[in-house]
Amino acid sequence: MKPVHTGRNKSDLGGLGFFWVSLVVLSACSEPDRGSIDSAQSVSQSLVPALDAASLCEPLAPSTATYLYVSRSSGNDSTALAGDRTLPWATIGGALAAVPATLNNTYVIEVIDSATYPETVNITGKTTSPTHPLYLRTAVGANPTINNGGTGVPLTIATNNTLIVGMTISGPANTTTDGIVFSAATTNNSLLCNVISSNGDGINGAAGVQTSLTIEGNRIESNRKSAIVLTGGTTGLALRRNVIDNNGTTDPATGPGLDLTNATAPQILNNTFYNNSVASTSPTASPDVRIVTSSAVLLKNNVFSSLSSSRNKRSIRVDSGGSIDPASQYNLYWYPNVVTGFPNCPAAGDNFSVGGFCACYVAGGGPCGGSASWQGQTGADITGSNQADPLFVAPAGNPPDLHEMSQGGHWTAGGWIVDAATSPVVDRGNPADPVGSEPGPNGARINCGRQRPWD
Repeated sequence: MKPVHTGRNKSDLGGLGFFWVSLVVLSACSEPDRGSIDSAQSVSQSLVPALDAASLCEPLAPSTATYLYVSRSSGNDSTALAGDRTLPWATIGGALAAVPATLNNTYVIEVIDSATYPETVNITGKTTSPTHPLYLRTAVGANPTINNGGTGVPLTIATNNTLIVGMTISGPANTTTDGIVFSAATTNNSLLCNVISSNGDGINGAAGVQTSLTIEGNRIESNRKSAIVLTGGTTGLALRRNVIDNNGTTDPATGPGLDLTNATAPQILNNTFYNNSVASTSPTASPDVRIVTSSAVLLKNNVFSSLSSSRNKRSIRVDSGGSIDPASQYNLYWYPNVVTGFPNCPAAGDNFSVGGFCACYVAGGGPCGGSASWQGQTGADITGSNQADPLFVAPAGNPPDLHEMSQGGHWTAGGWIVDAATSPVVDRGNPADPVGSEPGPNGARINCGRQRPWD
């Protein structure tokens, strides 16, 4: 399977609009890709993404949904009419105010231009249901941004059954204001195919338990501190197919890339974690994933990588009350420059922390410098996991290009680019997982790492 494009700009293929296979039904490592054995000449044009982020992420809204269109350039909050694209609202907040307190239909707030909206959008006070959800999404050809200059949280969510699709949520450089904040306990919300960058924390859910939260297909990058903080508790979290990179690279007060507390059976599948929390000097705050009082955490088909040489850098830290699902297999780790400074760990290489004590990774399990290995303590990464360079195309670029190399080619805005080598993530996911939406020939096996199918 040829790795799919994971460039920052989701407008590479046009704008945002809908329909492909909903991400929520795809398995851990499914993507529209080609096998590493495929020649460049054999790549079918049917594999070239023809739609954009929202097209590939959003469950299709019913034809009876009420649409509220938004255009900063041509809209007017005073004259806007629901269902009339020629009479849009000028602000997202104005359209949101037109949504009834109790939804009697599916409501879709669709942003139809590529403007920057200097707003503080607060989705609260709405009674939704699974059959009458609320969408905030982009339109085909649009690439809107919510950025209020750091004067407040760009997007706050306190409602249930709310989907945010294809938006860019950002703040000014070095902001301390978080990007998306769940300000209360919520149920059945989804963040799909957004770009969340240049905030304090990218996503913060510390205020209450998030039940059945799906975070899928997003690029969460270059936030000042953590990418995702879910310390208020979660039940049924699905974190899938995200690119989580370069968060916490400048502020020593950063937290982990993903900070989980009181999570019940979260599924962390098919994500790429790269160069997160490297500014921290604490092994407690430096992990890509920190797990506290959380049970049955499933980590499968992910890529974890950093070129940090800090002795305090950790890959995954499991603290008091945390447990790993033994089905956590088929992950790839690459921390070639980490020197841990602990007596029972290798001088350099991948390292973990279980209960506060370093537990280094040994491919295939076994003892680790005289102490039990990560596998021995957790049961994870015994099958199909590996330590290897993921062979990103240009991880040091600005922006970084985290496509994986493939001799079958990786996708760019200009088409397929054939590489001289093939990444070890290609066709290396759990063979029991279905390939999903990938057209053949696809190597008959899923990849590991992020899979954002529109790019």
